[in-house]
Formats: sequence, structure tokens, C-alpha cells
Amino acid sequence: MIKDVEITNFQCHKHSLLEFSEGVNVIVGPSDEGKSAVIRAIRWGIQNDPSGIAFRSYFAKKDELTSVAISTDDERWVVRERDETVNRYKLWNIKDPLEAFGQGPVKEVLDTFNLSTFAIQGQHEQYFLLQSSPGEVSRVLNELTGLGVSDDLLKKIGSILYKARDGISNADEMIERLKGEIKEYFYLDALEVDLGKLEKALKERELARQERRGILDLTNQIGQVNAQIEEWDSWLEIEPEAKGLIDEVQGVEVLMRERALLQTAISKIEFVNEEIKALDEEADDHQKALALQKEMREIFHLRQDYRQLKDAIERLDNFDGEIGGLDSQIKIMKEEKDKYGIICQNCGARLEL
Repeated sequence: MIKDVEITNFQCHKHSLLEFSEGVNVIVGPSDEGKSAVIRAIRWGIQNDPSGIAFRSYFAKKDELTSVAISTDDERWVVRERDETVNRYKLWNIKDPLEAFGQGPVKEVLDTFNLSTFAIQGQHEQYFLLQSSPGEVSRVLNELTGLGVSDDLLKKIGSILYKARDGISNADEMIERLKGEIKEYFYLDALEVDLGKLEKALKERELARQERRGILDLTNQIGQVNAQIEEWDSWLEIEPEAKGLIDEVQGVEVLMRERALLQTAISKIEFVNEEIKALDEEADDHQKALALQKEMREIFHLRQDYRQLKDAIERLDNFDGEIGGLDSQIKIMKEEKDKYGIICQNCGARLEL
């Protein structure tokens, strides 16, 4: 139980110390002498009520705190302190002051005293249980004796039973309603069978569409291949002529190389002719004549070779026109070959010329 209360700068109390005895303690005295302020101070210290600082004494100095210190007969104590900036609790079993506790009762303080709200009464409050209704008296007594727990439990059980019965009733109604609705859908079994058949038909239809698309694609590919075959057939018709022209071109290339050799020989013959002319002018004696005769025979043979070479050169010159025509034809054939290619009639592979 509370042993004593020390009040400082709380309403009209500059500094007051009250010591309590065992049992019920009654504070008496003239009006306006601070009896109610004692009750307010105890409630403020234990229940943190009222809030604010309106209860702070007007005569308190700026550096003085408003405080209420309450101790019990088992050496537990609580100090409540307040001013413009300070707002805290000091407890017997906590080292540091409590400052961040908000409004309303503080659990650590309530646990220290373990007092009910009706353990402290003011002079203008109703007498404990004497002016209460029978129901309120029963509630308080049940709470004090522990029977309130049973009442609460019975109320909760009754609430649960009521909700359960109500839920069962609603469920029964819903079951009956659903049974009626189910009867309206008697055709669903037959519909399910029809849906299965429809799904099967749709799958078969989709497979047929896929096969049709495949056939159309294959038909287009066959048409493209036939067009290429026709182009290759056109090329195969002119292939023998092209091969003949290619052989002629190769022969012309050989003649061109021979022509170059003949031109070199002619140049040498012309050089020899110049030397012969020089020798003709210098031939004075018989020996020179014999030598010249021998050289003349050689010259005669060289002239014959010269005429043959000249004829060959003329023939080669005639080939120039033919080569030009062949070049044009070969160019056209190469363009056609690059465009169409040549397909082997045996293996189907494309041939390169």
C-alpha cells in the first residue's frame, strides 16, 4: 500500500508531505485548503492525469519543478516531475528516467502500485458501490473475485454460438437456393459432351488447315523449281555451241602466241636484210662473191620463210575480226551462264565454266 506522498509546487501545495496508515485513509479539513489537490496529485503521479501544466503552482519559480513522490511500504517509489521543459518519471527499479511515454497511464508505474481506478476517490464522487446500480455492483464484485472472467467467457461463447447458428442457417438457405439453381442447368452434362465433340472437330479442322498450307507452300516451291528448270533447259540448248566457241577461242589464243613469235622472227629477218645490203656494197673480190652467193641462198630461204610468215600474219589479222565477234558472243554467254548456271543432267549439280 501507499506509505507516503510528497507534493511540491502542485496547485496550492508549496511543499506537503502526507503519511498514510493501513486501511482506508480519509483527508479532512476546511474548504479550499488543498484536499482535492492531494487526490489530483496522487492521480497525476500514478495515472498521468491530468495532462499539460495547468496544475503547476503560480508561485513556483522558473528553476523549480512541480513534482509528486509516492512510496510504498515495501520500499518501492515513483517520482513524477514537470515544468516548461521537463516531463519525466523516475522509478525505483529503472536507472534512467522515463521521458518518452506519451499521454495516458504508464505501464511501469501501474505495475508498481497495482491500484484499481476506484481505489482513490474525491469528496464529490459517488460512494463506492453504495450509489451504483445492481448490475454495476455485480460487475465490480465479479471483477474483484475473478468471476468477471467467467462472465466475459460466457458472453464470448454465446456470441460465437450465435454467429455459428446464424452461419448454419445462412448456409442451409444457400444450399437450398443452389440446389434450385442446379436444377436449372440439367442440360450441362449433354452440353459438356457436345463441347468435347466440338473441340475435337476444331482440332481436326486446324490440322486440315495446316496440311493445306503445307500443300500450297509445296506447290509454290514446285512452280519455282519448274521455272528454273525451263531456264536451265534453254541454256543446255546452246551449251554445245558455247563449247565450240570456247574451243575456237582457245585455238585463237594459240595462234596469237605464234603470231608474236613470227613478228619477232620478221624483225630478225629485216635486220639480216640490212646486213646483206651492206655486204653487197662491200663485195669486191671472188671470195666475197662466193660468200655472198652462200648468204644469198640463205637469204632466199629466209625470204621464203618471210613470205610464209607474212601469209600467216595476214591470216592472223583476218582472225582479229572473228575474235571480236567471238568475244561478244562469249560475253553474252557468260552473262547467261552467271544468270542461269549450268546444271549437270546426270547429278543435278551446278557446273562452273
